[in-house]
Amino acid sequence: MNKTRMTILVLLLFGAFFSSNSTTAAVWEEDIIGIGKGWETEVYIYDTKKEGPSVLLVGGVHGDEPAGALAIKELLPELTIDIGKLVVVPEANKQALELDLRYPPGAEDLNRAFVDKEPESWTEKLAKEIYQLIEKHNIDFVFDLHEARDYYRINPDSVGQTIIFNGQGEEIFLAWDIADKINPLLFPIERFIILSPTARDSLTRRAHEELGLTTFIIETTRKQDLDVRIKQQKMVVLSALKLLGLKEDLKLEDLDLFRSH
Repeated sequence: MNKTRMTILVLLLFGAFFSSNSTTAAVWEEDIIGIGKGWETEVYIYDTKKEGPSVLLVGGVHGDEPAGALAIKELLPELTIDIGKLVVVPEANKQALELDLRYPPGAEDLNRAFVDKEPESWTEKLAKEIYQLIEKHNIDFVFDLHEARDYYRINPDSVGQTIIFNGQGEEIFLAWDIADKINPLLFPIERFIILSPTARDSLTRRAHEELGLTTFIIETTRKQDLDVRIKQQKMVVLSALKLLGLKEDLKLEDLDLFRSH
């Protein structure tokens, strides 16, 4: 067990112990996908056993986009929910993150590997294992954290500072609600713009088209400092959990992380 994983586990157990006086309080559980296959990565599950949405949160699909993975890992030790279930994959493409590359040499783009066919490459096999978490945990909402090269509002060839959704119903309302919570707390250039749809053969696109799930990709931009991107990713995650009712008592405006600089 590596040092980072051990630290997360200790902090999760510590946070769960002190988060409630109830002996029946939910705690984080750990699962691992890809054991012995070359793409092993951790999955963390917080199941309140109370009726509510089930949310899948994914970071680190691209190795040169570390902010989402780091934001999730910083949130985990103190993060709890009141209802529903939260399933978290902090480092979906751990090899790529370690190399600081979009994907490892000889591999493919993981965000284009969620194909509806028998997987052939190891990238497609990793994608399949991540996708299977949706059925295993009866997921309702998917949030996939990414980073782009540039600001969309300046360079439309990039998608930085956007919330990208799939569908025409509640997805667009939730996307706008998240942006409305966050944007007043950001400088104008940092504010999120709503786009649709996400990339074909991505986790979010397939989950929406095949299963009808409400899915989003969140894109910050690497034109900002890493600490700013991490804070913004945290803002999106906490705003979404609040709006979905999983964090009922969370007062977003009281959080220090909402001061972007």
